[in-house]
Amino acid sequence: MTDATELKPGFVFQDERIPLVNQQRGIFKPRQMRFLLSIRTVFPKPGGKVWYDDQREVHRQIFEGDETIDYAFMGQDPDAADNRWLREAWENRIPIIYFLGIAPGRYQAMLPWHHYTFAKSHQGPHGGRPQAGLPLPGERIPPIKRC
Repeated sequence: MTDATELKPGFVFQDERIPLVNQQRGIFKPRQMRFLLSIRTVFPKPGGKVWYDDQREVHRQIFEGDETIDYAFMGQDPDAADNRWLREAWENRIPIIYFLGIAPGRYQAMLPWHHYTFAKSHQGPHGGRPQAGLPLPGERIPPIKRC
């Protein structure tokens, strides 16, 4: 487990600091990388706004043993940059880090995480919002493409 302040510094690679997450967004691709590095689902504060339905559904999906969990795209445009990064990582079978919100400001890092299903439209609890299905840890995954 980690908290938001521990994630903020990121890590150093080849004498350059690389963030692990964008504090303002859930889908993150550092400028130094070709592909997406991480996604994050926040755990809403009591009485706080729930921005995406996956904030409500992810824990239920994990604890009930669903084969995949939903991760909502940002906004309604599946071709927005953040959503393209998510789709490109999926298309290239790139493992990512999934920071699952377990309490306000606290995360469980799940890695490597491979997302293997993708839907441009979804008629379930997301009300038509595009989403990606992420396999639960231990699920059979397709081979990884090495860069």
